[in-house]
Amino acid sequence: MQLEIERRFFIKGNNWKEYIKESSFIEQGYLAASASGWIIRIRSEKGKYKLALKKHIHRISNYEFEYEIPCTEGKVIMSHVVQKIQKKRHYLLYKQQEWIIDCFEDANFPLKIAEIELQKESDFIELPHFISKEISGLKCLSNYQLAEKPINTWDKETKERLLNY
Repeated sequence: MQLEIERRFFIKGNNWKEYIKESSFIEQGYLAASASGWIIRIRSEKGKYKLALKKHIHRISNYEFEYEIPCTEGKVIMSHVVQKIQKKRHYLLYKQQEWIIDCFEDANFPLKIAEIELQKESDFIELPHFISKEISGLKCLSNYQLAEKPINTWDKETKERLLNY
C-alpha cells in the first residue's frame, strides 16, 4: 500500500531560493472525483506522464497510487482535461530535509506552497525560516480544489481570510 504523508505551508520571502537543488514544470489535471473521496489525476513532469489515484485518510495522510503511462497516451488524456493546474516545482534541501516549493501559475498565481513528505505523521521537522503558516489539511488549498476553483475566482473576503500570511 502506498501512503503519502505530507505537511504543507505558506512561505514568506524569497530566501528559500538559495536551497534549490532542481526545478521542473508541472501540469496536472483532474479526471474524476468520487463521492467516496477518490481522486484520479494525471501529471506531466520532465517529459513523463503519470496517472494517480488519491484518497484522503486522516489529517496529513493519503493513499496515493501512481503509475507511469506512455507519453503519447498522456498527451492525449491531458489535452482533454478541463480542470488543470500549472506550477513550477522547486526541490530544496534544508538541514538534511527535502522540501518542495510549488509556485503556481495562471489562475492560481502568485500562490506559493511548501511541502515536506514524512515517513510517519509524528516525524519531527525543523521548520525553515522561510515557512509562514501551516495549511496541512486545508481542503480549499488542495491541488484538486485549486484546479476546480482557482484563487482568481475567490471573492475578496475569502482571499484575505485564507491567503493572509
